[in-house]
Amino acid sequence: MRKAVILLLFGLIGWSASGQKYNEIGLTIGASGMAGDLNDPWSNLAAAAYEMRPNIGIEFRHFFSPRHNMYTAFRMIHLHTHEFNYGKPRGLKMNGNVSSLELRYEFNLRPYTRSTYSASTMVDNDWWTPYIGLGGSGIYYNPNMQLKGMDPIKGFNDNVGFSGAVHFAFGVRFDLPRAMGCTIEFNEHVTFTDRLDGLEDGDPYDWFYCVNIGFSMLLLKKGFY
Repeated sequence: MRKAVILLLFGLIGWSASGQKYNEIGLTIGASGMAGDLNDPWSNLAAAAYEMRPNIGIEFRHFFSPRHNMYTAFRMIHLHTHEFNYGKPRGLKMNGNVSSLELRYEFNLRPYTRSTYSASTMVDNDWWTPYIGLGGSGIYYNPNMQLKGMDPIKGFNDNVGFSGAVHFAFGVRFDLPRAMGCTIEFNEHVTFTDRLDGLEDGDPYDWFYCVNIGFSMLLLKKGFY
């Protein structure tokens, strides 16, 4: 029964995608933050906003239909946090970097159709949509945690490493003239490591998040306008 449901689901997606495919490539920039053993963003939202640092990436989307698409991206992320900002007396701080290779499925909450060259080619109201996405990431991280003084700290591990992550996203995308597109997005990555901030102490799964704006260019389109 389970196999039949899975086959039916993929069949419906394939049927809706028939003859309706195009690709886009783009650049995404934004700000990033994290949560780990050094900080708790929810305890001090002002500090979390102050600590956000830049990220930049390249992205590619393959649209199967006005509702379904796959997304992949390579992103370089700078992360920063300081215990003093959250009332912790040790005063540890971290200035780390993460490289993230991402793949996810996206679902458009409204039918969305890209135009080709001018605003006059937009189809009815299909030029914008909110969307949600779910997928996985492979990350390379370099915590670069700075100790207060030279005293050893339990759980300190500043070595670089690799990890996987589960991530979700939600945002809004817009079709623009001249085959351009724009997205405004929030995405969050729950990693499978406790060493993203260089400290193994407490919650075993560190995570990071990004608030981004992206601009894309239509590469190939066929099947619908």
